[in-house]
Amino acid sequence: MEFHEYLYQRILKVMQGWPQGQVVAISFLVHANELGKYHRIPNFPQLSITYNADASTATDTSSEEFWNTALWDAEEYDIVEAAEDDQGAALLLAWLKEQRVIVGKRENEAEAYDENMEYIGKGPGGFYELLQLVADIARTMQQNGAIQELFGHPTPIFVHDLEYAWYSDEATARANPNGEADAFLHRTEESSLR
Repeated sequence: MEFHEYLYQRILKVMQGWPQGQVVAISFLVHANELGKYHRIPNFPQLSITYNADASTATDTSSEEFWNTALWDAEEYDIVEAAEDDQGAALLLAWLKEQRVIVGKRENEAEAYDENMEYIGKGPGGFYELLQLVADIARTMQQNGAIQELFGHPTPIFVHDLEYAWYSDEATARANPNGEADAFLHRTEESSLR
């Protein structure tokens, strides 16, 4: 099974178990496991998903309560985990090797920031590539109607890391082709102008 198809089917299966009609936002969290290793590879990228079912937060879709997963009261589901027996991790590693990505390689700190000390890096090897693939899968789910069918209404998907770096906004915009996450994206643009 190709990695893209594995991710799509695994994510869809997990979301089918979520409370239908109650989910108001979805999180696709991509992060590097700095503490653990997968087959002795440090900083191995992982993916987990969760949802916000608090309808009271949907009235202000730019509020922190709406988009910040740390404030959500829902279980997090591992899709790709840095565990020796994880099928998703094995498929991810094979896919990254096909892409000629050095998995887990730390980025050069000197190249990770611009002249204004703004972070422009892309994380450890394999992280950015997984983030982009996950954004494409979310986009497909938005475009083919899977999200609308599951939850009964347009539902934003936030594709992000733990810090919500520049690439999180880029990935979230790509994941929501019909403007489902525009309020979140405008909020982050406004806060960066302050």
